[in-house]
Order: sequence, then C-alpha cells, then structure tokens
Amino acid sequence: MLFTTRRNRFADEDLLISFYAGEWMEGIPMPSAFLSANNEGMSTLVRNGRRMFFTACGRPSVQGACDIWEAFIEGTTVKKFQPLEGDVNSDSWDSQATISCDGTILYFASNREGGLGGTDIWESRLGPNGSWEEPVNLGLPINTPGDEEAPFITNDGKTLFFSSTGHKGLGEQDIFLSRFDGHWGEPQNLGAPVNSSYRELGLFLTADTRTGYFASNRDGGFGGMDIYRFELPDPLGGRPITFVEGQVLDSMSWNPVPSTLFLDSGEKIETDDDGRFFMCIPVDSTFTFTLIEPGFEAYYRQVRVPTWENRKPYPLSILLHPNQFLITEEGGIISFSGSPGRQVSHGVYFDFDKAELGLESIRQLESFLSKLPDNSIVREVEIIGYSDQVGSEKYNLVLSENRAKAVAMFVKDKGLKVDRLYIAGSGELMDSIPEAEKRRVEIVLHLQ
Repeated sequence: MLFTTRRNRFADEDLLISFYAGEWMEGIPMPSAFLSANNEGMSTLVRNGRRMFFTACGRPSVQGACDIWEAFIEGTTVKKFQPLEGDVNSDSWDSQATISCDGTILYFASNREGGLGGTDIWESRLGPNGSWEEPVNLGLPINTPGDEEAPFITNDGKTLFFSSTGHKGLGEQDIFLSRFDGHWGEPQNLGAPVNSSYRELGLFLTADTRTGYFASNRDGGFGGMDIYRFELPDPLGGRPITFVEGQVLDSMSWNPVPSTLFLDSGEKIETDDDGRFFMCIPVDSTFTFTLIEPGFEAYYRQVRVPTWENRKPYPLSILLHPNQFLITEEGGIISFSGSPGRQVSHGVYFDFDKAELGLESIRQLESFLSKLPDNSIVREVEIIGYSDQVGSEKYNLVLSENRAKAVAMFVKDKGLKVDRLYIAGSGELMDSIPEAEKRRVEIVLHLQ
C-alpha cells in the first residue's frame, strides 16, 4: 500500500509504503532521492505495478501549486521520476490522479480555469506520441459549484468514484459513484457506514473490487485523516477483468523482442524495451492478435482469458521463430535459413475429462481457420494435446492424445490441404496456471 502521511502540523506530506503480512506493517518512507522537503500527495499505480502517478508540490519544474508526476518502478525500486509529458499540468493546482486499467486515460482533480466550481474532475487521454492530451472537464452531473476531487476508476472503466462537497451528502465531504453508459450517470452517495457526518476522501478498491480503502477524520481515529477499510459481499466494480502481462521473446535465444501487437479490434499494443506488454481483458473472453517483426516468422494467436485473482497478472509468453538462426556443430557454427512463410497458432479448450469439441470451441476453430489467407498452402500442422493434473499420468496422456485427435479430425473435415500433419498428446501440464487452461490443444499451422 502506498499512502500519504503528515505526522504533525509542522511537517510536510510524504509518501510511505507498507506491506501486508496478516496485518499492515509500519509505513516506510519512499527513497530519499524520491522525496523532497515539500509535499508529495496522493498516488496511484498502473495495474501492472511498474508505473506510478503521484502529486508533487513546490519542487523545481512544478508549474503550479502542485503537479502530477510519474515514477517508473521495478519491484520496490524507483528507477526514475519526472513531470508528466503533455498538457495535464498547468499553473493551477493539479493533483490526485487515477489511471485506467490499461494506462491510457488519466482522471485527476484541478482548480484550473474552465471548471464548474472549486476543484473539478478532469480527464486526459494518452496520445499516440506518448504524451498526455489537453484535459477535458467531465462536466455535469459529476462536477458542481462545490469541490470534486480524489477520483478512482474501476478496472472496467465504467464506474468512477470521487469525493464531493457539492452533491447532497451526510456530512462535510462524502464519497460518490457514477456509472458510464455512453455518458456519466447521476452520482450516487455510497451512504453509511462508508460516509459519515465527517470528511471522507480518496476511495480505492482492490483488484477483485471486494475491499475498499478510504480516509476519514471521523471520531475514533488516531488524529486527522486516518485510513479505513471496508469489505463488500459482492464486487462493486462492474464486469470482472483479468490483468494480462505478456512478453515477446526470441524462441532461439530467449532474448526479449520489442514489438507491436496488432489486435483484430484495430488496436495496437506496444511492448516496452524488454518485450513486455500489459492488457486488461474481460474474463472468459477471447482476443486475437498478430505480430509481424523483421527477421521472424509472422505470429497469429487467439487467447482465451480466464478468471484470475490478479494478485499477479496472468502470464503470457510469445515465442517468435527466427527466419534465420545459427546451429552449433562440432567444429564451429554454421548458418541455416529457416523455411519461408509464417506460423499461426490457436488454443482449443476442452471441458473437464472431455475429449469432444464443445460448441464454443468449434465456433472459435471455425473463426480461426476462416481468417487464413485465400489459397493458403499449409506446409505442416502441429496439434499437441494437454490435460490437467487430475487423474493418473497414464490416463491424462491418453486423454490429451484423444483431444489432439478430435482437433485433427475437425481440421481434416474442413478440407484443409496439409503437406504434413503431426499429432501428439503431451499429458499433464505442470505450469502454475488455472486448471481450465491446462485442458487444451495447441494447433500450429506453418504456411508457405
């Protein structure tokens, strides 16, 4: 947990970090190089934990009273920090950012000109050049002539929480929510026991949206604004989302390959220099992407996204096959040219203890095969079956083979012209992935 503290009325505000081990440990100040003699305010993390937005006040390069800065994190180490690039910061007070799940939409509080009252909620989108575009005021019904601040956006981007003195509440300042359905709906007061006759500010939800944290100066605390927690019987954040973190690697050297993923939806996902990318995908859905990198065979894949607890992102490795690579022989290294063409792959999922294709698997297989270029010549097809670890090793091996055969028969019945077909059952998958993910068949087509 990252939180802001001010130990007494003479101290400045600092950012502290605490770790949970059955209970929250005592807060530790962020690195001294990161902190300053001025205020550091409310912070938020991109869901992959590698990028943080925080409020910086009074330090060099701050344009107004406070600005929004970003920090890049590896584990618990702050690698670098800097003001946001683009048009978010102004000569006014800009603070309390929250970031959409995929890191492309920033919501924040500001008292800049053009608002409806004291402080308003504004939105800025990440431009194609990597800098933040001109902010837009969210307007009515969210903003009022009073103060709206401390926004928090849910994983699905459809529910916005914020604190307000301008909407009808129970006390000095309450927490509200607004749902998006083409436009932001009328704010709803969260009511008691979250809100009280005192001040409530800065709600955050955990990844499963069942636990909330907020600050309040209500009776029974230790001082001014204290941090409180509440539990929810049902998720509060809309449609469940799975955090997917992938990495693109060279299948020969295992070196990262910085790349661009082209989604069937038309979106583009850029990896970082380590070939990593992060996505927020609705659970039990499928996304399809293509990778075309110089020196590698083209890569096409459909991925079914499982329900995931999101304590760590769902891992996805993409192995690109080089068109040319080196083979070590006794006496030296020789050059070998890979076969021309490209490779496309698809995962077919099976129900527990079943080797028959379900209706959804058939639909997805038909969709996969229909996307092949016209007059495609398939040099080779690899069909590898897997199973979970329930049952004996021998039983699971036979089950995985039968699943591979079912997919092979389907491909054959569709009249796909194949020079060479390879079928195998690999038995149990030992990876630390959900059991449902292990009950699958991988089909790989090598095209000319």
